[in-house]
Amino acid sequence: CLATGEPIIDKSELVHWLKKDTKKNRSMIKDRKSGSMPSGWKEARLSLELSGSNGNFHLYRIVLGTGRPHQIRAQMAKSGAPLVGDLRYGGEKWQHKNAIALHCAYLAFTHPVSGERLSLNSLPSGQGWEFFVPIVKDGV
Repeated sequence: CLATGEPIIDKSELVHWLKKDTKKNRSMIKDRKSGSMPSGWKEARLSLELSGSNGNFHLYRIVLGTGRPHQIRAQMAKSGAPLVGDLRYGGEKWQHKNAIALHCAYLAFTHPVSGERLSLNSLPSGQGWEFFVPIVKDGV
């Protein structure tokens, strides 16, 4: 993803609590707290690493620990690094008004029948990613 704000320099794990508001199509988010949370709140974990920066945008490699609705968008915004183009979670406008700077460059899974490990790669193109494509390519 491409984000703005102060870059999160170190490799980090973000842990929050999320709850989906289906009426607003938005996830509410709280900092992690010890003990149980009220009904509907679920733990959300992701690991991130800053891969590069062009001064305004910062490229992060994200590895999901859980799969919650709007998880990356909500957790990055809560951490002070909203995604570019993600106006719903406080990101700044992007040159492509209908796009959010979030791209799945690598996906791996085990085939449910054969047990074979499969992986897919897809580099971003256009929409302002050009500066970062060589960095993404090296990390895939």
